[in-house]
Amino acid sequence: MLIPAPWDAEYESVLVWEAVQMSVKVQNFTIYTADTRLVTVTVKDPSKAPVDLTGMLLTWKARLPGIEDSGLTKSTTDGTITLLDQTQTPGQCQFRIESQETEFLEVNTYPHQLRVEDPANGGAVVLKGDMTVELSL
Repeated sequence: MLIPAPWDAEYESVLVWEAVQMSVKVQNFTIYTADTRLVTVTVKDPSKAPVDLTGMLLTWKARLPGIEDSGLTKSTTDGTITLLDQTQTPGQCQFRIESQETEFLEVNTYPHQLRVEDPANGGAVVLKGDMTVELSL
């Protein structure tokens, strides 16, 4: 069952973000240990038009500074970021943060970012912020 955040850990909550190419959008959020979160991002160009993500590589990471194996990673390469139908919903991608992934995360603040790579033209970070992990009671 999908219900907008924030709700109890037994429900899946949804985040909807907008990212702008050529500038970095800041999105901070809180997640509780053992929560599941569906994240939908729309990547737009500087004129706010959605960018067709077909053929692009996307990577989202949330890491504690200086600790490479902390936190979470999602990408189109391993199938953990999905591009939505670019003809129906251009610029949109989704990834899910699973309860099994958050269950054992250290209570802390993890900087996060979404990077979009165009194999022909290079890449850029389009979204960043802090993911705060709090203990679920």
